Amino acid sequence: MQSHRDFFPAILFPHDLAVMALAHHDAMAQAGCDDLNPDEVARITLRFYRLGVVDDKKLAEVTGLVAQRLDGYVPS
Repeated sequence: MQSHRDFFPAILFPHDLAVMALAHHDAMAQAGCDDLNPDEVARITLRFYRLGVVDDKKLAEVTGLVAQRLDGYVPS
């Protein structure tokens, strides 16, 4: 029997989405920036999750740090 981790990172399961949703919510609160784009923060969260940061607290922490640095950054 295959574990769902055999498909990681190509396929996301409900547990994966729940961890990312919690981390996204916490990162948005941690960043404390009202003008953060929630979609961009979600992309950051997904990138780190796919890199293997799967603990929701650690994921929220690194996502929040990157989001704070990107606050106000407008890609050219």
